[in-house]
Amino acid sequence: MSSNFTDNVLHSNPMLGLVVGVHLLAEAQLRSVLSASLEKPGALLSGQGPSFSILVNVCEAVGSIESDLARVLRALNSLRNKYAHRLSFEASKENVAVFLQALRDMKTPFFVSDVGPTERELAIAIAALSGWLEKRYGNAGSGLASCV
Repeated sequence: MSSNFTDNVLHSNPMLGLVVGVHLLAEAQLRSVLSASLEKPGALLSGQGPSFSILVNVCEAVGSIESDLARVLRALNSLRNKYAHRLSFEASKENVAVFLQALRDMKTPFFVSDVGPTERELAIAIAALSGWLEKRYGNAGSGLASCV
């Protein structure tokens, strides 16, 4: 028997978990990188904030991340919001193309694909972003459990 729970949770698009999960990992890494740059990180970083978009802005403003990475993270945040706030959301070719273009536009791109903009290509690109962030900024997995 079909239900909202079955259709939208048990059989949800696997991209939902991937996008939200990588978004959380990126947030933990940003918090860790920013925390190392601040004299009193607890004055800014708490369990309630700042929001991901403000975190990206602050990290960019203090030079913890480059502007091209900030654009990629903003594109990730836009995707995360769509997956998290719309039942059964599936990324359109345009949604995917925007994210892939942000990756291509980096000064030193780490992921360039000439494959058409599909959810499969989006999944590969997001997984590559996660790996690149971990390689560049370290494993911030412990930052998920504690918010400075």
